[in-house]
Amino acid sequence: LYYLGRIRTIQLEYTDAKDSLLQAARKAPAKARGFRIQCNKWASIVRLLLGEIPERTTFMQPGMKNALKPYFELTNVIFLFFTFRFICIN
Repeated sequence: LYYLGRIRTIQLEYTDAKDSLLQAARKAPAKARGFRIQCNKWASIVRLLLGEIPERTTFMQPGMKNALKPYFELTNVIFLFFTFRFICIN
């Protein structure tokens, strides 16, 4: 599922890619931390490309906080941009 998600991302099929990557992260054993980190990195990028904001709980999972920090910061910047844009429109 992980590689299928990556392939679909490259083929610009983001909705299917997100589903595959999230399913791969859910099915991964707890001991496979590196694999789960990679799944969450790709899933975060795909969600941002879809215009979604990933949940903060994804970035706060034990053992993933440091590895996903750049993606968390990118998500925060995009969230602040959307919020600022919404405030300026209203």
